[in-house]
Amino acid sequence: MLDITNCSVVERVVDEAAAHDGDWPLPLLKLKQLYLTELPKLREIVGGGLLECLQHKNENKRAKAVNSELCSICLKDLGELEYIWKGPTQSVSFHRLESIELWRCSKLRNIFTLTIVTSLPELKILHALACEELEGIFCEESLENLSSSSNVCFPKLEKILILGSNKMKRVFSYSMAYHHCPSVEVLGIRDCSELETVVDEEAAHDGDWRLPLLKLKKLHLRGLPKLRDIFGGGLLECPQQKNENKRARVVNSELCSIFLKDLGELEYIWKGPTQSVSLHRLESIELWRCSKLRNIFTLTIVTSLPELKILEVFDCEELEGIFCEESLENLSSSSNVCFPKLEKILILGSNKMKRVFSYSMASHHCPSLESIRIVSCAELEGVVKRSKGEVEVGDHGNLFPKLKDLYLEDLPQLREIYEGYEFSLLSGTTRTRDCPNMHNIPLLEYEAS
Repeated sequence: MLDITNCSVVERVVDEAAAHDGDWPLPLLKLKQLYLTELPKLREIVGGGLLECLQHKNENKRAKAVNSELCSICLKDLGELEYIWKGPTQSVSFHRLESIELWRCSKLRNIFTLTIVTSLPELKILHALACEELEGIFCEESLENLSSSSNVCFPKLEKILILGSNKMKRVFSYSMAYHHCPSVEVLGIRDCSELETVVDEEAAHDGDWRLPLLKLKKLHLRGLPKLRDIFGGGLLECPQQKNENKRARVVNSELCSIFLKDLGELEYIWKGPTQSVSLHRLESIELWRCSKLRNIFTLTIVTSLPELKILEVFDCEELEGIFCEESLENLSSSSNVCFPKLEKILILGSNKMKRVFSYSMASHHCPSLESIRIVSCAELEGVVKRSKGEVEVGDHGNLFPKLKDLYLEDLPQLREIYEGYEFSLLSGTTRTRDCPNMHNIPLLEYEAS
């Protein structure tokens, strides 16, 4: 282990000696843990980078292959460090490296070069926090060459966290996300002011575009004011197949939770793909201040959410509805139950929304709903309204059979839950506040404003 902390004059860890007759072996091959903290003048780790080695005098001399035992790297408060490693002529394998953690390396532009990125079979954790000049995880040379590589570069990478990288415009190329990171389970990106997309959509891929990051379980995106696309157009969009008659693949995503906050340019989370995607493990969706978002679910997505339990929406000003009109029209005739386990819906500050549910959604597709809370939605006229072509089936008792808590506040246009609906049909408690046009609420049984 090598741990160097709070040394204000250190400029490099290993000094670059003479020419070594053109043969410069990598030092510290048995090093397993490297911790460098608060070294404000450190420009180089090992003679130019962690792995740079001098050019051989004999350019045709075959590069030596060496194995490094390094398991973890933690670099913190290294304000002058511009690179961790530079591609060596000597071949180095980091076959044991499991974690890389970077904090406030303000001049660092890239983490991986092409030579290094192909030798990380055990890497599991990658954190880059407050590295202001970071342009990308991978240098452009790496991305260009890896698009045609058959080797999987990060077969065990599980967790990526990026915070405060204000020069970064994308996180992954498509080939990197789909082919080289098959095991990523947690992706968190926060406060990156120039980020435009998470996974960049590359060329046509011969018309065959498959959903990347299928093992992803938690997606947390916050403070990304320029983010327009998540996965090349939406979270789940894929381009049209060249062969329109080609049968769509059904793929399962492991996504369990989605948290999106302060994404001012995001207009949609997903667009209906030609490829069929099942979100069979998704349990929670939480949206905060996605001011241009108009709908949450498309028809393709809404039919594949058997585990969704919680849906919360805060201050999404342009939100017109939870479901797009196409979804509502088609679901009125669907026999499948779309949200069999949905228990809680909370909506606050969606001033374009005029209704929350269609009739069929309320009567058939949300049988387990226990809590509905709607606050400060200026245009909301009804909680439930029929969509075009919907026909009532049965009586109003079908609406929200398990509802225990209905809370309505600051809804100036709200007149009713549903046309002709009696509050006595609700099994739980109804509370209203600042809903001046709501009438016929028995004062003894319900808390009214």
